[in-house]
Amino acid sequence: MTKQNIFIDDIYWERVQLYVKGHFEGVKPTRNFLLRNLTETKLLNANHVNIQGSTFEARFNIAILEKGNFLSTGNYILINRQEDEYVCQINPKFLNDKKSK
Repeated sequence: MTKQNIFIDDIYWERVQLYVKGHFEGVKPTRNFLLRNLTETKLLNANHVNIQGSTFEARFNIAILEKGNFLSTGNYILINRQEDEYVCQINPKFLNDKKSK
């Protein structure tokens, strides 16, 4: 069985834009990323996704949800929707790098 993961390598903000960078392992790269709220099942599709090889950068405009209202606070997961849905995981190296700063 092939190991199938999508890892988040970096997360950052530019004004109302949320950027998520990461990479695919054993999963066909696709541009279909979305954020899903765990408590209210709200979905926000990525506005733009750039893929180069096995790496990606997804951009979400968090101010365009619900007629210009900002994205609700809460817990979200990053999904890559293909034939199956892949829940993206935080790369342990990313967490370790953030802890050491």
